[in-house]
Amino acid sequence: MKDRIYKRYYNLYLFQTWIRNRFTTLGRFAFSILFLLFIFGLNTQKTLIYQIFCLHLSICFISILFSLKFKPTLEIQRILPKQCLVNKELHYTIVIKNKGKKKESNLFYKEEFALAVPTKTEFYNTIEPGEEKRNWFDRKMKFYRWKWLVQKKRNVYANEFPLPDLKSNEEAEIELSLMPLKRGYIHFVRSIINKRDPFSFLKTSFIINQNNSILVLPKQYLISKLLFTGAKKYNQNDLTQTMKKGESLEFFSVREYQFGDPIKNIHWKTSAKRGQPMVKEFHDENLTRSSLILDTFTKEAYSDVFEEAVSLASSVILKMESNESLLDLMFVGDKSFCLTAGSGLHTSSYLLETLASIKPCCNQKFQILTNSVKNHIHFMSSVLLILISLNDMQIELIQLLEYNHIELRVYLIVDDMQKVTKQLETIQLKTKIKVLETSQIQEGLQTE
Repeated sequence: MKDRIYKRYYNLYLFQTWIRNRFTTLGRFAFSILFLLFIFGLNTQKTLIYQIFCLHLSICFISILFSLKFKPTLEIQRILPKQCLVNKELHYTIVIKNKGKKKESNLFYKEEFALAVPTKTEFYNTIEPGEEKRNWFDRKMKFYRWKWLVQKKRNVYANEFPLPDLKSNEEAEIELSLMPLKRGYIHFVRSIINKRDPFSFLKTSFIINQNNSILVLPKQYLISKLLFTGAKKYNQNDLTQTMKKGESLEFFSVREYQFGDPIKNIHWKTSAKRGQPMVKEFHDENLTRSSLILDTFTKEAYSDVFEEAVSLASSVILKMESNESLLDLMFVGDKSFCLTAGSGLHTSSYLLETLASIKPCCNQKFQILTNSVKNHIHFMSSVLLILISLNDMQIELIQLLEYNHIELRVYLIVDDMQKVTKQLETIQLKTKIKVLETSQIQEGLQTE
């Protein structure tokens, strides 16, 4: 029974997609009227509706005939940027060339993306918010759950665009736009060229398989100042292992050779110019090393609180971008991660790409993150902790960082400020927890 429910909804989705791709809005209305005329015009003795039905049927039949043959010779190239931002309109270009011998006109262009439907596992294991309030039949059939999941899985909105007339061997460059709805990758599957019949009832499609992808970065917030700075630390073992440059010392100047200087430090070019041995002088390289710890633990597969936490983390990474500092991004997915950017390691772009694809952790324990912090705590000079809930495990992590005298800032993302106000009054911590409501993140950051 369960499998049949999923298959029916899945097939219904495919059928609805086919209807949208085959019929225009006017066409769906026209063929619906044709069906109603057929129903009410069956009794030819009592009504004359059958006469209107015959006329309407003739028009629809002509529309079908005109839509049977459409085989242009077109070549399309899609030119995409590397990245874009969620909820910010993306502009990109297509280059289309008519390689046929006849002029092509009345064409429309549409993108087809990877199918955005829930898997069978997602459908049966993900509960729609408020589903327990629905009646028995709706809970049993799970139709509203299906609709909600389809909406959550949809990651892009794109219109159909008219194309200019193309003569034989003519090429045109056209700017298009789409709206990314969620972070992650948008997968372009096919380019579809539609041509409409004279009545604009039906669309005949010419399909070009063309796979491309673009990364959608999380929403960005304006941060007026650094949320943490951190003291400079020197750790030779850390630098030699993470930077993989051999020495943890930074080249400073050139001086005269002194007895006992290593031969490998001789600066041969300067020595040749001056006619005497000159060696390179180094000094300890001190770097600011900060850590951004992101709480990914939630029971909800689709959480607005989690999404806002990811957006805040990505905004911090952009603000912290510097070649003279190290930034550790720590979180838990299927395992614990500690990714370091800066000073010859990963770039901030790599961390942003990671955040764009990060998923909530629904089946792990928060203790995994705490253990990861313990393993890296001797490297930390300052920490920004972004939480999406506050309980004993989160408080224990804050106390651990306070005990080790690490500069700490804590942000708690909530969907309702009133829920945590009383809880915060009962918690005894040295560090002040800044609470940000999902609907007022930017306003909350401006009050820093």
